[in-house]
Amino acid sequence: MANFYFFEGTLSRILDFCELVGEDIQLPEYMAQFAGLHRRQDDQVSHSDGGYYSTADVESNWSAELQTLEGHSDSVQSVVFSADGRLLASGSSDETVRLWDAATGVLQQTFEACLNSVWSVSFSPDGRLVASGSIDEIVRLWDTVTGAGHSDLIWSVAFSPDSRMLASGSSDETIRLWDTATGVLQQSLKGHSDSVRSVSFSPDGRLLASGSSDRTVRLWDTIADVIQQPLEGHSDSVLLVVFSPNGRVLASSSYDKMDIATGTLQQTLEGHSGWVESVAFSPDGRLVASGSSDETIRLWDSATGTLLQTLEGHSGWVQSIAFSPDGRLIASGSYDETIRLWDISTNTLQQTLQGHLGWIQSVVFTPDGRLVASSSRDKTVRLWDTTSGALHETVGVNGVATNLEFLQDGLRLRTSLGFIEFQTRCGKHASKSPLL
Repeated sequence: MANFYFFEGTLSRILDFCELVGEDIQLPEYMAQFAGLHRRQDDQVSHSDGGYYSTADVESNWSAELQTLEGHSDSVQSVVFSADGRLLASGSSDETVRLWDAATGVLQQTFEACLNSVWSVSFSPDGRLVASGSIDEIVRLWDTVTGAGHSDLIWSVAFSPDSRMLASGSSDETIRLWDTATGVLQQSLKGHSDSVRSVSFSPDGRLLASGSSDRTVRLWDTIADVIQQPLEGHSDSVLLVVFSPNGRVLASSSYDKMDIATGTLQQTLEGHSGWVESVAFSPDGRLVASGSSDETIRLWDSATGTLLQTLEGHSGWVQSIAFSPDGRLIASGSYDETIRLWDISTNTLQQTLQGHLGWIQSVVFTPDGRLVASSSRDKTVRLWDTTSGALHETVGVNGVATNLEFLQDGLRLRTSLGFIEFQTRCGKHASKSPLL
């Protein structure tokens, strides 16, 4: 004898409703057997605590427990079968979505990008995609065929210039290219032999550069899916890769030094006494700025490699730097929780912007240079006036936003977490539109 318990209002009501409206419902075989057992007139059924309890002899048809699917480390909040009954998706408070083979109980995929408990999961009709809804207020799409998700820490993401593609670099030694409209994985690029620490698109979107802990820089043709020869020369992990505005020069920074390469090594810029954390080209490509764990910003001639200026004032690592559109100002964000604005023509500090409660992750100017946006580990994005230093707006986000970039209208800010749309330049309110 096997005992079954199921709640009134679930399977029984679904089947009753389908009979009422004349619709047929397709269930996996063992669920159909379960439903049939419930409808047998000779079963002993008693009502207890608002549910049905059936003691039916079903050993010849179905064992009481087909599979125990183990792997989640916290409460399972939602489960759903694919339309063909072959897959089962589960969402959990352990912040993961798991995909199981319903026949064997074998774990097929674990998707780990959620930032909070997953309360709902659903398959697309063709079973190719799984959607998950989380307390972090983001809906995510997962490819059930390719797995699509990285299998280790994601170090860097970058949008293509037309916003249609997103590249991600991971400790699983791969770069993945995603369609931003559908969330579907387009390509997996393999070639590095260690963590991919940085990715960057060329201005025309055709080339993708990647820097790795294997001490190499690689260039990929995203259209032809071809890898070019690795660029070697660093003696330690490559932390950043950045293209010049015309796409003809690539800068890479490392724990050891910073290189400027055009297929072959052109310049090696040495002078920082700490790790180079950030690199930016001036709008005309003639200057390169670098920020370091030595708490300084250094300005270099990109053609000769000559050190032009050293800007001092931060009391923590310089995590992010950006040039204003006219090339006159540099914004720097630091672990000291401040953003500083520097006039490079006079080598002077213009403003110190304070208000964040965590270190600064990224900074970027609006296209007209009047405002600068900053993101921080305090999970906010802030908008500042570059002339007065006044704070215009603070927007809370569901995580730490990176890769800040204003669209040409100057009101919409693209981030790694989605778009932030500032309603006015005076900053009353802002709306957030997460990317899938």
